[in-house]
Amino acid sequence: MHFCGRVALTNAATLFADQTQVLINSHNWPIWGQSNVRSYMLEQRDIYKYIHDQSLRLANLGHTPNEIAADISEPDRLSDKFHARGCYGTLKFNARAVYQRYFGFFDGNPVNLDSLPPELLGQKTVEAIGETEAVLAAASGSMALDDLQWVATLLSHLVFSRNGGVGRKASLGNCVSPSRVSRRKRHHAQHLFDWR
Repeated sequence: MHFCGRVALTNAATLFADQTQVLINSHNWPIWGQSNVRSYMLEQRDIYKYIHDQSLRLANLGHTPNEIAADISEPDRLSDKFHARGCYGTLKFNARAVYQRYFGFFDGNPVNLDSLPPELLGQKTVEAIGETEAVLAAASGSMALDDLQWVATLLSHLVFSRNGGVGRKASLGNCVSPSRVSRRKRHHAQHLFDWR
């Protein structure tokens, strides 16, 4: 994602694209045909450059990693290219990675230098909201408004609190149900709910 990746892709395209008929790569379909291989390599280079440069531009304006992830969008020129879209990583993931490469994990908020562990944060958040039923009611209301990120945040706190459990994980899993989330976003999130 960083400068070296762009240089490597440019060098690879310069050295090999004119001689290559098939490009087999990880996490994507093979590319057939010399002109398709060249286009693929250069478009990959361009999306890396775009994510890198936009992430640094926003960071230099004082944005945090999560703000950058929320603000960045695919460039028009590459938005219709299947291979330039997220599958095993997203623009948001990669923008945060660029930020971390240059600035580390610290997002400028001193609270995050010594944040609470997830279990304690979940417990205190649930208590502050008004216990389990209040959290579930707030999540249900937000689900009706299709505010899935907020629903997932509330239910995540509930899962980590002492009031969590299998039933709460199932509720959290509903945030990524086929009827709620695009296929691409669901692909990234579905496997995440088995970790606890």
